[in-house]
Amino acid sequence: MTPSEPVVPVDRPPAGARRTSPLTAAFGFASLGFAVLSVLATAWIEQQAGLGGTDEGIGGLWFELALTVFGLNQIVKWWFRTYDVGTDQLVIDEGVLTRHHRVVPYGRIQQIDLHRSFLAQLFGLAELRIDTAGGEQTTVRLALLDLASAERLRAWALARRAALQAGPAAAPGASAATGAVAVGGAPGATTTAPWLAPPPPVERRLLELDAGRVALAVLTAAGPVAIVGLGLLAAVWVGAWTLADGGAPDLGAVGVLAFVLVGTAVLVVIQGVGALFTFHGYRLSVIDDDLHLRHGLFEVRQLTVPRRRVQRITVVDNPLRRALGIVSLTVHSAAATGGGEDAARRLEVLSLPRRDLPAFVAALMDDAGWVPPDVVPRTASARRRAVVRRVAIVALPLLPPAVLTFPGGLAFLLLGLLGVPWGLAAHRRAGHGVSPTLSAFASGALVHRLELVPHARVQSARSSRSFFQRRAGLATLRLDVAGSGGSPGLHDLAEASADELRRDLPRRSR
Repeated sequence: MTPSEPVVPVDRPPAGARRTSPLTAAFGFASLGFAVLSVLATAWIEQQAGLGGTDEGIGGLWFELALTVFGLNQIVKWWFRTYDVGTDQLVIDEGVLTRHHRVVPYGRIQQIDLHRSFLAQLFGLAELRIDTAGGEQTTVRLALLDLASAERLRAWALARRAALQAGPAAAPGASAATGAVAVGGAPGATTTAPWLAPPPPVERRLLELDAGRVALAVLTAAGPVAIVGLGLLAAVWVGAWTLADGGAPDLGAVGVLAFVLVGTAVLVVIQGVGALFTFHGYRLSVIDDDLHLRHGLFEVRQLTVPRRRVQRITVVDNPLRRALGIVSLTVHSAAATGGGEDAARRLEVLSLPRRDLPAFVAALMDDAGWVPPDVVPRTASARRRAVVRRVAIVALPLLPPAVLTFPGGLAFLLLGLLGVPWGLAAHRRAGHGVSPTLSAFASGALVHRLELVPHARVQSARSSRSFFQRRAGLATLRLDVAGSGGSPGLHDLAEASADELRRDLPRRSR
């Protein structure tokens, strides 16, 4: 660093062991207060009913005592849990009888997210979730911090991670207690100054969605479309049953049909309204080399995903979205993002015009090599298997009414022929492509997925062949990458192509 270079001191959180916000203990006091009130209320009721000293009163007292112990346990755990913000690492100590000491190097952080539930927003609190590898056991949670402390710690951890991964830690002679380093001036001379860093990078917006685009993205997603599709299928099934019975009006069938249709509409509306709250204020941006996503009204989520930790990108559409010319993207990182609560930690691009997909993905990763390659279709034998499978899928639900209304109901099985255009469409949109940077796998007709996997992220490749695939000269190829969310790949590839990719793609990762 030359004397003329501008520098800005990093606002480091205070060093030394610290506890989370005292309001964390207040949440434990809430449990304790509820238990105390329950004990008093139970005692008063027993006194009024003349049950004092009975077995029922003793049992109720034991129950309230257990609640009291639970509340006190929350407070004790909070008191014995501390964190220490160091220059190169975050240290967490916790446990009462068994003490646990955990060290989180900033240079190993893969993802750091800030989550604020509705209750936490009311009290000005937030939870930090820090991932250092791809498993849930490697996730560190600091709950609950006051919002200012959480944002300050998050900014410090991201700044130190960038500095540590860019080169040697800070500078020689760094002081862990103060964050001071030796800064060179004239040759052979040093001075002590606070840890310095370049000016913070400017946030560059990639995508912002208003309420209208969020609603469009949610209502055209696979879930609502599937709900509507199942509702219509149930309506067709009930109508077919009525017609097969001679066409006489059946009030019971009409009632079932009305219930199905109304229930379908209610489910779609509930899902749409919930999503509007979940993705309110959706904003995706780039700061330095990190992707930042913020959204939420009652629960605010701020996700940070380093570009170098992105393992693959999944592009999804369906017939309705194709008609509207939009797609959605899921960015999979190496952090723990399994089911349940962690599913909300995946970086989701809700809605994007299909025509903008190549340019957006290249801008998202700041790499022109991420442009999706052209997809090569599968063989004719794969087309036959795609058609046969989907004819069976369509005909199977129609089999019970066809058998029960034999012989006239057998005409319903002709609807199984709808699987023919479905299978042809699925085959037409399936295939694989390889560029110098990416492998691409496309599959599906109703829900179409395009998996983009960089060669550098491939851990291993494997192929398998079922009995029917061996007869048709086909195979299934899967690529193993870090993180959760399954192994991308493609069914019914030509056997020779699957073997070639299985051998070649791991070599490209080196």
